[in-house]
Amino acid sequence: MNGYLHHLWLIPLAPLQVSDQRNLGRRLPKWLVTTIALVTPLAAFGLVLVAALRFFDIGKGFVPAIASLPITETCPLAWIDSGALHVDFSFVLDPLSLVMLLVVTGVGF
Repeated sequence: MNGYLHHLWLIPLAPLQVSDQRNLGRRLPKWLVTTIALVTPLAAFGLVLVAALRFFDIGKGFVPAIASLPITETCPLAWIDSGALHVDFSFVLDPLSLVMLLVVTGVGF
């Protein structure tokens, strides 16, 4: 499980793309804006499903791989970098955040 690249940063990026559609909605056809608005939350839900399926070992009958969680992905850019203070921007996936991601992205779609 640790050998996988999870791309956790893509999960919030897909819905954020929809928030920029207000300006595009005036120039694009309504069917295209609707399609984009439906596909991007579905893509976020799909990414969460992939992360959830990697959490469960499919070969052993969906046994949770607790030892491999939490998963942490650190962005290459610093969130706060001021003098001696250096705070990285990271994404962490643990069992509780996985359940919440499934609920929020599933209902959001």
